[in-house]
Amino acid sequence: MARRLTAIGAIALSIFLYWAAASAEDQAAYLFPKVIAASMLVLAVAILIREWAPRVGADAAAVVSVPWVRLWPIFAIFVLYLLAAQQLGFYATSLLAFIAIGVVYSPSESSFGDIKRCVPISLVFLAVLYLVFVVLLQVQTPRGLLF
Repeated sequence: MARRLTAIGAIALSIFLYWAAASAEDQAAYLFPKVIAASMLVLAVAILIREWAPRVGADAAAVVSVPWVRLWPIFAIFVLYLLAAQQLGFYATSLLAFIAIGVVYSPSESSFGDIKRCVPISLVFLAVLYLVFVVLLQVQTPRGLLF
């Protein structure tokens, strides 16, 4: 029942967000939020359909609770990211957040090895972010001390 209510809430929120973006004056500036809201709506409807579909056999036994203890670090990283983005800048904060996520959720025990592996991956992901926001969407990201 809780998953159905979550899916219904996500559907309502995505419809509201799409409506808010669609009713803005400058439609070109709200293309990205409309795409995100539409994607959110499709995924929420898929979750709702899956929850109302009858479960049989192994699928019914596969329902597991969410491991919240494993998710708290990502919430902390996200909060720190939001607090630091305005001061450090979008790209610098994103790079630090990507590295932190990679190190925290790495299955190995060695932190130095994790950092050596996460830095190049984070730099590639940062380049993708730059291409999406600056080249494709042509929006300005928050500037800070670093860049």
